[in-house]
Parts: sequence; C-alpha cells; structure tokens
Amino acid sequence: MDIKVPQAVLLDTIFEAIVRILYDMQVKQVLANGGNRGRGQIYLNGSKSNNNVYNATIVGMIKKIIRKEKGGYEITIMHALDGHEVLDIIPLGLELLISKGESVKVDQPLTSNPNVGGFD
Repeated sequence: MDIKVPQAVLLDTIFEAIVRILYDMQVKQVLANGGNRGRGQIYLNGSKSNNNVYNATIVGMIKKIIRKEKGGYEITIMHALDGHEVLDIIPLGLELLISKGESVKVDQPLTSNPNVGGFD
C-alpha cells in the first residue's frame, strides 16, 4: 500500500491524501443475495466460523474423536510431553483430515479448507 500525505499540516486545514491499494485483478468477487458469504469469518466473541480451517492447538496424539449429535466434532488431543489433554471443538460442515491415534503438530490442520475451489 502506498500512502502520500503532507509532511506538516496546520490546524483546521484541509489536505488531500492519496492512497493507492494494489488489487489482484485476476480475483473474482462473487456477490450473493442475503447473508454474509465471506471467507474466514470470525464471530463477535472471537470464535471461528465453519468457513475456516481448524488447526491443532498442541503437539500430541489424537486420543478421541466424538461426532456431536447436532453435527461437528470434539477432538481430544493428548499432549506429547506431559500427557495432559486438550479438547478442540470443530463445528458442523467441516471435513476432518485426522484420525484417532494420529500424531499432530501445533497448527497442523485438523480439517480441510472449506474455501478451496471458490464459488463456481
């Protein structure tokens, strides 16, 4: 991003600021009727929507995968060093990439990327 503004401005003066934002002209923007169809959404409370990849929060082994009654998963990961367990919640609509007994690293994707392929 390029920004050009005056180096000094007097109080109560009006000045022009030129901002040049580089856009990738090869990317298509698709408009949809109703709802926010954006990618990688985050809810107001900071939690991710199901438009995101969910990653492992610790290094360890997948100890348990529970399919929740209303959809989604509860993934229990046992820490590789001290054995404590962490529960990662995966919402409805995402495809798991991991299985019980598999070793995972921190930030390793647990789900596929729902945004690959676009909206053809």
